[in-house]
Formats: sequence, C-alpha cells, structure tokens
Amino acid sequence: MKTFTKRILIFVAVMAVVAGAGWFGRKAYKKTMGASLVSGARDYLAKQDYHNASLSLQRALELNPVNLDATDVMADMMAQAGAPDALNWRMRSAKLDPASAPKHLRWAEQAIRANDFTSAKEALDGIDAKSRNTAEYHKIKGAMAWSIHDLAAALQEYQEAARLEPGNLAIQMNLATIGLESTNAAVAQAARISMEHVATNSALHLQALRQLLADAFKHKDTSAVTAYSAAIAKDPEATSNDRIEYLELLRRSNSAEYAPWLASLEAKSQTSAVDAFDLARWKVLTSGPTNALAWIERLPREMQTNMPVPLVATDCLIALKDWKGILSTANKQDWGEANFYRLALQAFAERSLSDNAAAEVTWAKALRLAAHRLDRLTRLAEVTRVWGWQAEKADVLTEVVDEFPRENWAADELTLQLYAEGKTSAMEGLYFKMYSKDPSNAKVKNNLANLYLLRKIEVNKACQLAREAYDTSTNNPFFISTYAYSLLMQDKKSEALSVVNGLKDEYLQIPSVALYYGVVQAQSGRKEAARPALKRAQAANLLPEEKAIAQLAESRM
Repeated sequence: MKTFTKRILIFVAVMAVVAGAGWFGRKAYKKTMGASLVSGARDYLAKQDYHNASLSLQRALELNPVNLDATDVMADMMAQAGAPDALNWRMRSAKLDPASAPKHLRWAEQAIRANDFTSAKEALDGIDAKSRNTAEYHKIKGAMAWSIHDLAAALQEYQEAARLEPGNLAIQMNLATIGLESTNAAVAQAARISMEHVATNSALHLQALRQLLADAFKHKDTSAVTAYSAAIAKDPEATSNDRIEYLELLRRSNSAEYAPWLASLEAKSQTSAVDAFDLARWKVLTSGPTNALAWIERLPREMQTNMPVPLVATDCLIALKDWKGILSTANKQDWGEANFYRLALQAFAERSLSDNAAAEVTWAKALRLAAHRLDRLTRLAEVTRVWGWQAEKADVLTEVVDEFPRENWAADELTLQLYAEGKTSAMEGLYFKMYSKDPSNAKVKNNLANLYLLRKIEVNKACQLAREAYDTSTNNPFFISTYAYSLLMQDKKSEALSVVNGLKDEYLQIPSVALYYGVVQAQSGRKEAARPALKRAQAANLLPEEKAIAQLAESRM
C-alpha cells in the first residue's frame, strides 16, 4: 500500500513538473515569437511594406494584446502611412505605459495633427511634473495653443522652450511665425528678419521660406511671393506640390518662364509616379479631364499603371462617364493597398452600366478589403457620399461606428442620414450601441431616451436617461425638450410645462425643439403658445413618430 501511494505521489509530482514546463514553455514561446514578429514588422516598415508589417503586428497582438513593442510599432506605422487610426494607437501605447512621458508627448502630437484638442490635453495632463520642465513639453503645448489660435499662450510656451533650449532653431522659427501674426509692424518686421536668418542658415530653410511665402501672400506683396515661391520650387528638397504651386503662379501671371517650367515638370513625370500624379491633377483643374487623360496616356506604360497615377486617370474617366474605360483599367491592374478603392470604382462603373448584380458582388469585395481599416473606410464613406449611394454609405458608416467609436463624425453623419430617411428603429439601434460603449455620454443618453419615448419602448429607462442628460446641462435645448417630453409621458404636465417655459426664444427656431415645446403647450391647454411652434416644426423634416405626435397635438386644440 505504501509503495502504491509513493508511486502515485511521484506520478503527481512528475505531471506537475510537465504541466509547469508546458505553461512556462507557452509563455516563453509567445514572448519569443512576439519579439520576432515585431522585429520583422520593423524591417517591413523600413521598406514601407505596410501590408506585411500589418500582418506581423496583428499576429504579435493576437499572441499578446498588451504587447507594448507591437503597439508602438503599430502606432509608428499608422503615423507614417498617414492613417487616421494613428491617434488611437498612440493613445493605446501611452495608456499601456502611463509613466512614459515620451509616449504621452507622441500621443499629444498626433492628437494635435488630428485637431482633437481634448485628446491632446488628456495626453499632456498625464505627464508628471518633472517631465513638464522640458523644451519638448513646452513645444507641444505651444503647438496646441497655436492650433487653437491662442497666440499669447503659444508665445509663452515657445519662449519657455527657447529658454530651456536656446540654440534650437526650430523653436526660434516658431517664435518668428507667431511674430509674423502680430499687428505691431515693428514686431512683425523683426520676425521676418529672424525667419530670413533661419531660411539661409539651417536645415529648416524650406519651412522658413514657406512661412515667408504665406506672409507675403497675406500682405499681397507680389514680388516677394514670386521670389519666395521660386526659391522653394527650385530647391533640391522641394516637393512636387511646391513645384506645381510655382507653375500655377507663373501661369496666372503669364510669365515667360511658364512654358519651360512646365516642360521641366513634364520631363520629371516620365520617371516619377508621384510627380506624374500631381501634375495630372493640376492638368485636370486647368485644362479639363480630356486633356489630362490624353497626357497620362502619353506617359510610359509602366508609369501609367504605377500608383497613384491610376487614381487620377480613373477620376478623369468618371468625369467623362467612360464606364467601360474604368472597367478596363480596374480589371487589368493591381493597386496593392488601394485595391479596395479599385473595386469600389469597378462597382460604380458596373452600376452605371446597369449591371447591378455584378456591382453588388464587387462592392461587397471592396467593403471586405476595407474592413477594420479606418483610412480605407473613410475613403469609401467619401466616395459613396459623392456617388449618392445612400445604402452603401450607411453600411460604411455603421462599420466605422462599430470599429472606431471615437470617430464621432461617422455617428453624426449616419444619424443625419437615418433621420432624413425616417428610420427611427435604425437610429434607436445605433444609439443603443453607442450608449453601450460609452454610457456616460450625455448627448447619447438624451438621443437614446428621445428615440425610446417616440417608439414607446423602455419608457422607464428613457425617463431615467432623459433626467440624467438634463441634469448635466439644464440649458441645453435638446436635453430640455427630451426631458420635458418624458415628464409629459409620465403625466406630469405642470412639471413639463415649467421645463419648456425655460427655453429661450432663439431655441424655438430649431424645428425639433419647437416640436416638443408645442406638444407640451398643447397638452397643457396653452393653444396660442402651441400653434406657431407646431407649425414651425411641421414645416421641417421630422421622423414619422414626431409627425404623429405633432398631428395628435394639433387635433386636440
């Protein structure tokens, strides 16, 4: 018996060791594999191979969703590619490493680029006191102040940055940029002199010249505009857009230099797809899509198919309504990262040729390729808006709302579309999802409460949400309207009347506010106050349920 017990204990001990080895082995495997995938992603990113970099990073994050290195590289990739989702990844990186001031600063920088100043402030507020005493911190605070046109605060921040880094020419240039905005002639002239110094003595010379060019435009100094534009365009580091801006300046002034400069840009376009794309877009604007397309078709064959040239070529074909030409272009080419857009254009051409079944299949493929990518979904939202594809636009916006809840523009645009189409149930579903993801958002609470009340569902919950939203801002006309209507639904007429009577006259010019004001007044027997409000509301576009309560209110007067 003792021997048997001993064997059992030995067996249990061995299995524990094996299990432990398996556990720690899996952890070691995940760590090693994650590091390898991140390293590979960095290599791909250095080559601007975003597709393979993205696949490596996604795999690394599947192994460990809080892999900080993978998150950082993903943020770098999104920023490098100019993707709108870069901000979300910068924020995620900082929140995974909250003690890192550099990560918060990168988050703030990205937020400023995205004009999300609330997010930028949150990032800067998360930096510890010691790390705030740096030039980098004050430069970014200065950039935020400049972006919101608070010149006094921007000047103060950059002056502090200059005190901490007195030899930094970038800071000096920022100070000069602020000085150029001064209404004091002496201050502005001193800033020009400082900017000229930067333009002739540093690696920042192109940025300084662009600031001087903008200042010359503002003051309508034609000779200075020409001189600065020429200096920028002829610089070896000038961009294609710099050279085209100078070309346009020469065209408008009928300069003798126009023809030779155009010829030089056309020659550059023979070997550069970016130059060809930019020049073709300029030709569309100045000589029309027919001439621009004819010029594109004279480019070397490999240049015509090299992205992004096909994008402007298909724009020309759309303008000319050459649907078969679009299909020919889309079917013969591989647009790499832009294949989602190629398929969208193909679907547009197919529908324009009344091949609706094919268009539906092709569009589904485009949407699948755009899935989970904010930059791609944003582009599809733009084109469906231009094409008037309402159902498809709603699908794209719905995906943006689901995948990227911080993108408020998508929710706002989808709400407007659903409201215009009278789809109350779909609106209620949308706001329920938004509320589930952010139950503290007062605007979402109010709108969800309003939709519940209109549909006569979840009435108790609606009344609670309406009260909570109203308590956050008792002067908000939309919150007042919903809260008053919720009181009316609870048969609290006197309380509802008291609430709507606090509405300012200018708020009653808003049809939806006027509607609920009129309904409450009518239900309270105040017919004279109700009539003009209900008339104003019914002249506007209302949801079917809103029309019904307006008609009911009128019938009781």
